[in-house]
Amino acid sequence: MPKKSVKLNPNEIEMVYDSIENYIQENHKLCFIKDITNNTGLSKSKCEKMLDLLEKSKRITLIFKAQSQPTIYLPTYMFECILQLQRKPSWLKNYNFLEKKYQLRELEKLREEINKYEIIERLLYGTGKPLEQAVAFCLNLIGFEDAKLHDDEDDRDISFMHEEKNYLLEVQGTTKQGDKKKINQLRGWKETSVMRGFDIENTEGIFVVNHYRNINPDKRKDPLTDHAKKFLKLYHFKYFTTFFLFKIVKNFINNEISQQKAINQILEGEKIE
Repeated sequence: MPKKSVKLNPNEIEMVYDSIENYIQENHKLCFIKDITNNTGLSKSKCEKMLDLLEKSKRITLIFKAQSQPTIYLPTYMFECILQLQRKPSWLKNYNFLEKKYQLRELEKLREEINKYEIIERLLYGTGKPLEQAVAFCLNLIGFEDAKLHDDEDDRDISFMHEEKNYLLEVQGTTKQGDKKKINQLRGWKETSVMRGFDIENTEGIFVVNHYRNINPDKRKDPLTDHAKKFLKLYHFKYFTTFFLFKIVKNFINNEISQQKAINQILEGEKIE
């Protein structure tokens, strides 16, 4: 009996590609086929067919394949960026061009200014540490000068003090809605903060989410699941989206709102519908 062919759905092909890209960006780990099947809900055989098609179209690149070992793919643009990175030998500085030194100084000034805007833009599409860094940067830019990014995974993402209150932030970048898991983590950070000596009445939790981050912000759906909304209300936490923060920062930079108004909008957060 001939083997039944697997029908390929264009939408499912995109799901497989997005699954690889999102897994790497959100977990900072290489993606295996078991991760793709878990994230998409598609069968292994269907995923293998789609991976083969994506490789033939050069959207992904085969990195490693061996018998009885997991096969590893990377989005081709990521692989090409890796190949372009070559360490310059220390002795190369002895062969620099004088004119290049002057140009590099000017370029560095431009890079610093451009970098500021690129960090802010990361609020619209970022996830993981890059998104957390962007949120902390924007808070400092607006006026929360002690906004601190915490690199320890067993700690809150960001914290800052304002008018004797201790604010704890949990940041999530996702292709879906913000979920209750992150709200529960925020509750844990608040409990830890109180154990460290902070007054519970003066400790505030804020959930920050970049929901449906692969979609144009103007076309995104509800940022929170129903459970996330219930948990926010239960623990009396506030929340805002990174798009909300982006608009505040842009208005502040363009002198359309005062610093105090920008600070008040952030502390007030968005209304939980």
